This record gives sequence, C-alpha cells and structure tokens, in this order.
Amino acid sequence: MTSPISPVVDCTTPITTAWLKGKSALVTGGASGLGAGIVRAFAEAGCPADEWTNQPRSSAYVTLVDLNSILGEEIQIELRSLGLHANFVLADVTDWDELVEAFEAAVQFAPHKGLDVVCPNAGIVGPQLVSEWSGEGPRAHPVLDRPNGTVPTAAPCLLTPPPRANLEGVEVNLLAVMHCAHLAVHYFKLPPPEAQQQGSKAIVFTGSIMSYLDCPGAEIYGVGKLGVRGLFKGLRGTMPGVRISMVAPTYVQTPLTDPFLSDLIARSIKFASVSDVTSAFLRLASDPSIDGRSLAVGPDGVFDLRDDFEGFDGGVEMRKFVRGGALGEDAARAAWCGEKREGVEG
Repeated sequence: MTSPISPVVDCTTPITTAWLKGKSALVTGGASGLGAGIVRAFAEAGCPADEWTNQPRSSAYVTLVDLNSILGEEIQIELRSLGLHANFVLADVTDWDELVEAFEAAVQFAPHKGLDVVCPNAGIVGPQLVSEWSGEGPRAHPVLDRPNGTVPTAAPCLLTPPPRANLEGVEVNLLAVMHCAHLAVHYFKLPPPEAQQQGSKAIVFTGSIMSYLDCPGAEIYGVGKLGVRGLFKGLRGTMPGVRISMVAPTYVQTPLTDPFLSDLIARSIKFASVSDVTSAFLRLASDPSIDGRSLAVGPDGVFDLRDDFEGFDGGVEMRKFVRGGALGEDAARAAWCGEKREGVEG
C-alpha cells in the first residue's frame, strides 16, 4: 500500500515558486511577525526575474487577515506600491462571521474567484492555566519554571471557587485554526472544477517545535500547538487534491516573543530567522509534490522533522535538535543525561 505522505523533503534544494503565480492565498495573523513575512513572500512568489519591471506583476493574490488595521493597511499599501497583489481584511479569527467574511473576500480578490492556499497563522502566547502556584502571584511569562515545593499563599476555600480559566490562547491558537481548516476545504471547492486552475490546494499550518517537547509554564500555548499538530496529522493524506503540511519553528524574535526575550537569551536559547520560516512556508505551499510533511525551523535552517512512522513521529530528529543545544545547554544536558540513564544510544 502506497503511503499518502510524500517522501522526506530535502530542504537544501532550491525553492521554485512558479506554482504560486496567479494563485489565491489567505494568511491569518498576517500584519506582523511571521505572518507578515509569509504575506510578503507569497505576494512576491511566481514573479520571474524578467517580469519585475512590469506593472502589475504576475504574482500570487494574497489576503492578509488581522486585528491590527494600522499594520495590515501598511503592508497592503507597501505591496501594492510594488505592483503586487495584496488585500487586507480586518477580522477577529475567533469570530466565526468575521472569519467567513475574510474567506469570502479572499475568493473575490482573486481573478479566478477561488482559493488555493490557506495559512492559519494567527497566534498568541496567552495566559497560563495555572498562574498562582508559586506563592508570588501570577508568573511573569510562560517560560519561567515553577519552583519545586512551593504552595499557594492562601489556603483554598471550597465556598469561593476560582475564576473561570482564561482559554483565549486555545480559542486563537487551536479553535480558530480548526475553523480555518474547515472553511478552507469548503472554499477550495470554488469555482466549479471546470474553471479551476490546475494544481492541488494547500493548507500550511503554523505549528511549533514545542509541540514535540514538554513546555513547562506554557500549558495553554502547548495545548494549542499540540492540537494543531494533531489536526495536521489527522487531515494529511485524507483529501485527494488538498495538500496538508506544517511548519514548526523554534523561538523566533517577533512581537510574540518580545515580552520574554531577555529570559530566552539568558537561557542560551538559539533563535530561528523569520526568513527561514517564510522559506519553509514557500516550499510547502508551492511544491505540489510535497504532502503531509512537517518542516522544523531551527537556528541552523530548515529540516524535515520526519513526523511519520519511520521517524518515530519526529522523535529521531528532535533528539538531534535538542542535543545540539538549540534550546539551550540545560535542555541539551537534560536530554543527554536522560538518554544515558535510559540506555539510549546514538
């Protein structure tokens, strides 16, 4: 039986973006950070060198969806001034009606009145589920460890229940992503088959390297990204003509990591670059031969996680990644000691 998942991706080969020429793409969270990088990369994709002096360029038609109208409109103006096709839609990805309107706008923006690529990228760090166990109030940010042996400052009272958990992070990082996937499959059916451009459709999820590891102190973020990984693994290979893939970056210096950047640096965390992340999205979106693959983005570039049976669901590559020190010397030392204690070789 032939596997629906394509072979391991060689990320050292050049990326050919010709497939994206004239295609319609939607990117949520596209006004800043990784999303803005993806939008710019897609908007420029499919432009042969000899077309760069012509206006308008024969590029992809990119709809960026975001809550930040100032940054979103700035990117739209910037790209349109270059003769590229960009359309900003103000929308809250957790609002179903607004999300539907964004997808409809993307369909109408493209000359062929269809949708070809969807990147559900919008994400937040969000509050923690357990925020007051240290005895010193809420933890400042999700990368701090919980002190061992500490207790709450006040004894719990059964007559006073805690406030309802803030699950905004799950709503943005997982539920909205599921809604995007649901809408993508629906709008991929437009226009009628006889009018569709040749080539497959593609959903490229924004995952995280943390969905392959423990993420102490970031439980809400971990639930969201592990859920996205589950969605990726559940959908891939199930819909002929729809390619499912995922990009799983390590820490990247963006507005999302700014609040705890100094702590990451203090922990010797090595950062991936925005350009490497966007190149991974470009490769997965534009190559019709790639399906069902998860690409990691680390400080040394992009590599296939081998999130499949042969790669032990990414375990083989993640062991190399952590032991290489990309997540800090403490993580590398813990991984090494754990393997030695368990008798793991290699």
